[in-house]
Amino acid sequence: MENELEALLNSGDLNLQKEKYMDAVRDYTKAYEIVGDSDEQMKADICYRLSQAYLSLERRNPENSLKFAKEALSIHERLGDEEMVVMDLLNIGYISFEGGRKEESESYYRRAIEISDRREDPLLLCMSLNAMADFMVEARNDPDGADRIYSRVMQIAEQTSDWENYFEAYRGRIEVLRKKGKEEEALKMAMEAIDRIDDVLGKIKNKKERRELRKGLSYIYDVASDIAMEMEDVDNAIRIAQRMKDED
Repeated sequence: MENELEALLNSGDLNLQKEKYMDAVRDYTKAYEIVGDSDEQMKADICYRLSQAYLSLERRNPENSLKFAKEALSIHERLGDEEMVVMDLLNIGYISFEGGRKEESESYYRRAIEISDRREDPLLLCMSLNAMADFMVEARNDPDGADRIYSRVMQIAEQTSDWENYFEAYRGRIEVLRKKGKEEEALKMAMEAIDRIDDVLGKIKNKKERRELRKGLSYIYDVASDIAMEMEDVDNAIRIAQRMKDED
């Protein structure tokens, strides 16, 4: 059973990656049926994968995606796994937003923030705050409120060297400026973000780690390049492209 389960999950992951969403749902559903109630942690993990596959398959009709996302949440709440509860809340919040359920989405994000804050878990808190800030920009049209949250995330994440959330918040602040039509300020901030990436990379001794982090932050270069091209700023566009290719 274990080998069959692993094969189904690997197949489902590959199908999801290849955007074969129906096949991914089929694989994960078989895995879900095999596990049953024998392993709740594994069942919750499969529920999460099913929620992602269904979301990709039926983005504007979130019923199936929400069904499995909420089942994962219920299992993790029963197991007392608060870290995974927060991840489930963020997942449900995103699915709800994609399905046009703004009020529900916001309530799940707020619950995630409350739990993360109570746990004094800076990583989860930054993830939850970034999600809420994104929501405020896209659903509430409140870029100023979002910017305050992004700034808070950057302060917390810098103290803990949580560069993933730090630069995600940086990206958010850049996008806020773009939304306000302040392209020059957005480009300036994007270039500052690239400088900051270089600062962070310069303090990492392991070459592989540096390359992986730079690759993971490539979206900052993409945003900067997009702004430069929109402004028809060819010189900066060339500089950004060159810096993106720079080897450590």
